[in-house]
Amino acid sequence: MSPTAFGMNAVGDPNLMRRIGRGRSPSLRTADRTLAFIAEHDGASGGGRDPPRRP
Repeated sequence: MSPTAFGMNAVGDPNLMRRIGRGRSPSLRTADRTLAFIAEHDGASGGGRDPPRRP
């Protein structure tokens, strides 16, 4: 899933990941909604891949 699609599906904000990537912290409400989306869709793709890690 693209970062834009993730933001739209999780919280209705297509720029969510761009803002986080630029160092902005999400509100607690946004973070809770994002985590709930991830928990609901965890493993739904069946891909079983680990997310990329940043150094």
